Amino acid sequence: PAPRETPGAPEEKRGKMFPRGVPAAAAASIANPGGAASLGLRYRLSKRFLVGVDGEYNPFYSDTHQEVKPGVTNVYATAILRFPMSFENVNLRSTLNLGISRMNFDLYGVPEGSIGPFIGFNLLGLDFELSKQIYLVVNPAYVAIPIPQTTGVPYSYPQYRIQLGFQFGA
Repeated sequence: PAPRETPGAPEEKRGKMFPRGVPAAAAASIANPGGAASLGLRYRLSKRFLVGVDGEYNPFYSDTHQEVKPGVTNVYATAILRFPMSFENVNLRSTLNLGISRMNFDLYGVPEGSIGPFIGFNLLGLDFELSKQIYLVVNPAYVAIPIPQTTGVPYSYPQYRIQLGFQFGA
């Protein structure tokens, strides 16, 4: 008799067929209010590991002026560790981002154009397989820390975000 295909096998086969992908996401933060929109590229190294690069626009909301400020632009490398669930269309994942952050407006003590590090991570997220190679990605506890100025008086704007996005491929 022919060997039976296990539920986890189709994803592994699709991962090898389409190792490249494109994620697009939006996020919102209540503590240190802000939003974020990101777009990136992904490459699947195995069914458990993905790497990539992302660009993100991250405007801030000013409580004192009651308006949205241009915030920062972040560019970062991404590493994702997935924990595939063999009998489900959902997978667990952890994400780490490291890169640079650029200030997009003048803030007292932080001039426009200041550049510093960016750190982001989500310890436990989910990706739901909606169809072949299309995933809904949910990162409910994403921590993003843009630090556009490290000299003089360092400036950072840590955000605790809820992030939703789609990943096509990978």
